[in-house]
Formats: sequence, C-alpha cells, structure tokens
Amino acid sequence: MGVGESQSEGDVILIPDNARRLSGKRNFLFDLDGCIWFGDRLAPGAAELVSSLRSSGYEVRFATNISSQTPDEIADRLSLLGIDASGGDILSPLRVLPFHEAFSGPSASVYVVAGDTVRRFLTDAGIPVVDRPEHASAVVVGRSPDFDYDDVTASMAATDSGARLLALNLDMRAPGPDGRFSLPGTGILAAALAVAGGVEAELIGKPSLHFFETGLSVFGFSSDTTVMVGDSIDSDIMGGSRAGLMTILVGTGLRARENSADELVEPDIAVPDLAALGQYVGQLQDVP
Repeated sequence: MGVGESQSEGDVILIPDNARRLSGKRNFLFDLDGCIWFGDRLAPGAAELVSSLRSSGYEVRFATNISSQTPDEIADRLSLLGIDASGGDILSPLRVLPFHEAFSGPSASVYVVAGDTVRRFLTDAGIPVVDRPEHASAVVVGRSPDFDYDDVTASMAATDSGARLLALNLDMRAPGPDGRFSLPGTGILAAALAVAGGVEAELIGKPSLHFFETGLSVFGFSSDTTVMVGDSIDSDIMGGSRAGLMTILVGTGLRARENSADELVEPDIAVPDLAALGQYVGQLQDVP
C-alpha cells in the first residue's frame, strides 16, 4: 500500500506507513476553532482527550490563529469551557509576533491596523506603537470590525515609506458566535492593504514557518516528537507539515483560505472527530 493510500479501521482512517510514528510522539498541538471548540461549546470528546493525554504524560498545547484576544484571554475561555489552560499553553499570532525579524532592530516600530488588544500587547512586549504611519517600520493588520478607508490610507503611507506589512493571519473567514465560519477574516483586510500599497503581506500566524518554529522554541518541543491536530488542511496540516511535524486531520478538512494557491498536503492520520482520536490514542501502547 502506498503512502497516499489509506485503510479504514472502524471510524478511524489511517495511513499505515505513518501511523506507527505516533507511538514515539510526546507533544500535541491542538487547533481551537473547529477542532477543540465550536463557538461557545467544546467539541465532543475534547475535554476527555486532553485529560487522557495529560494523565498519560503527554504535553498538550493549543495553536490558534485567533488574534483578537491575548493568549491569557484565550486560555481563560478554554478553562471556562472545561479544559484547564494558562496563557503559556497558547500559541497564537500575537504570541509569536514579537519574535519576528521585523522587530529585531533598535529602531523598530509599528503602526497597528487592528483592535486595541493588538496595540496593548505590542506595547507590553516593548515594541513602540506609533500613530504616524510614515514613521513605522512595520504595519500589523489583524481582524477589526472598525476597518475603514482611513486604515487603508494610513497603511499606504507606511508601506510607501518602506514599512513591511505583517498579517496576523490570512484566513478569509472567521467564526461567528455559532462556530460557523461566516464572518470576514483578517485575510480580506490584509489583501486590501497589500493591493493598495503594492506590497505582499507577510504571514505571522498559521501556516507560516515562523509561527511553528517559534512555537516549538517557546514550548521547548522538537519537531520529531510533536503532533499538530486540526481541522484545516491549508492552515493546520500544511503548517505542521512544513515544520516537520506529524499531522492529524479532524473532520473533512476545512479550507481556511478559499482558492488557496498553496500546495496540497495530506495528513499523516485522518479521524472523523476528537472522540475517534481519543479511542486511537488510548491504543498507542499496543502499536508495535
């Protein structure tokens, strides 16, 4: 059986040549929207799976493209839903943003086209936030319901002066209160600023290599012992694969960025839901 072929074992679909590799993994990164939770409710089996992994000695962290909340706020939301977490458990675009090379120089500064959360987070991280875009060395764009014509004008002034355009994510759709991806995402705003300024937006969040490599570093994980679990083919699976992680697809495979021109990737393991993954993880010790 070739690498691209799979076989069914009950409700769990495995790629046999890769399935055995899971027995050597020690760290799990879980996507949140559409994987661990749906809007204001946990996915069936999510709490049980995380608890089982932790009690078995696995390290569990969460990787998300949410940029409108800080890691602490995301962790609080997760804890309220029933999975204990702290800000240190969360990998998000804001968490990795200060590590970007655009902020490595002493004169680095940023103009923010996003909500107040992003502005406060950067200030707390010691990165100067400027109000005059022509003085910025970078523009950071995130999801913002208040995005308007003035934001486009300001971003153009910044990029015309040589600023880099950094997008916290490029997801074209964002989840609404019901968990459905029915709201405009940051990718739409980033695309508008990129076209207006004649520049290319540099991705901070998934599936960028910067996101995953920074995450591995801050968590102290190695790529060969870490698994990325998510529902998005061109975010979770592609990003994890690029970083050398084993990948597990939950569900049918959401395309977070519609009409994506990126290469197609296949997960190492595909499961219909987290409950099925929990059943399989429970059998890991039996894998020869």
